[in-house]
Amino acid sequence: MFKICRRQFANSLLSPRFYIALLVGITVQSLNIVSLLEFTEVIGESACITDGFLLFNNDIFSLAASSLGIIILVSDIPFSSQNETYTLLRITRVEWVAGKILYLFCACVIYYTVVFLSGVVLLAGNIYCSNRWSQPIYLLATDASGSLQAQFGLSYPEYILTYFTPIQASLLCMIYSIAYAFVLSLVIFWLNLKCSTAVGYFFSIMFHVLNYFMTVIFPTSAFCKYSLLANSSLRYHRFEVYPQSHGLLTIEQSCLAFFATELLLLILIYFAVKKYDFKITIESSQ
Repeated sequence: MFKICRRQFANSLLSPRFYIALLVGITVQSLNIVSLLEFTEVIGESACITDGFLLFNNDIFSLAASSLGIIILVSDIPFSSQNETYTLLRITRVEWVAGKILYLFCACVIYYTVVFLSGVVLLAGNIYCSNRWSQPIYLLATDASGSLQAQFGLSYPEYILTYFTPIQASLLCMIYSIAYAFVLSLVIFWLNLKCSTAVGYFFSIMFHVLNYFMTVIFPTSAFCKYSLLANSSLRYHRFEVYPQSHGLLTIEQSCLAFFATELLLLILIYFAVKKYDFKITIESSQ
């Protein structure tokens, strides 16, 4: 299993797709950082090391755009090299699929770690390390008039400051971002086994677009709570102090939703691999 995962990473590092995907994530993050830097310069206050990623996770467009990087990164799963099919002659199907799934999870973790670190690098020189909410985030959260959002394109829910510390909020944002990315990668894996790579790529994008539309075009809790993309953002959760959020899922419920979705996809992948005729794939590569 670990050898398959390691070999997949070795292949990925030699592919332009890997670096294009990371560039997508870094570019999307930089858009929030530029606005944050402008805001901190105007108010004369430094940002906390977690501020960039918190604002990134708070913006549904940033989450949606960065997820395209994940689709690019794993779009060739599971057959990513010419030698891939010959590996199947030496190991079991369970070992092979477990190695691929481990790679997908690790790739998602690496992707959003790079996104987080890119924000830290871009903010270098104007940040500090602390587990207390920064003045920029506090001002954005208490901006009742919406003037700061109109001027800088930044906002942050005040109720999150009530429930979490910056580190707690950042960890939850990271977990949710990785969870949604992992779901996307499993969808691609399953579709590529059931259909061709082109068809799998198309329908995985449609799955992502559907989740985005359920959040943006129908921004009521009745639709948002069924969108996994919305549930990957901390702001789209139920908090008792915020009545407008009462129709959304709680933190625990969204974690359960991600777990159930990923478990279902793993079962579908298992049966798809079990029924897949690898002889066809091997013959077609010769």
